[in-house]
Amino acid sequence: MNRLVKVSIAGAAGIALLLGGAGTLALWNAAPAAFSGSAVQSGVLRVDFTSTATAKYTGTNTLATDIEPGDAVTVDQPIKVTATGDTLRVTLGFTVDLNGSSTTLQHALDQGFTFKAFDAAGAQVNYANISAADASLITSVEGSFVLPTSAGNELNTGSTSIGHTHVTVTQVP
Repeated sequence: MNRLVKVSIAGAAGIALLLGGAGTLALWNAAPAAFSGSAVQSGVLRVDFTSTATAKYTGTNTLATDIEPGDAVTVDQPIKVTATGDTLRVTLGFTVDLNGSSTTLQHALDQGFTFKAFDAAGAQVNYANISAADASLITSVEGSFVLPTSAGNELNTGSTSIGHTHVTVTQVP
């Protein structure tokens, strides 16, 4: 084979190898810029009592003291909900501490509680799976119950202290 042809073939093969590998050897890079994003802060979820709870006969302004079977009682608890978070959703819950009550009385009261939440204007508002902004508008919660007429004599002289209400604010996943 002609020497010129051999040199030409070898040269073409060498150039092809150099061109084929050139893309894998060239790296683009630059010094990274500093991250300039905004600060991230955790939200808040808290409930505070703004005054003590009151127990009144439902629909009246009379304090409930010596209740009888068939009496309807509403326990009102003023609260302040602090809830911040861009995507935070919460549900409120309400229970009354029935420590010291007779077992029969406690069972009768536990069975019939209903729960409501109210805003500053006194309007009833939703309290389940609500936004942080809506939760922050709630100013009071109430639990109501009717002492069953079928409770019987075992409730005679039974007592309980509705001195402690429990309001929970739970994040909804």
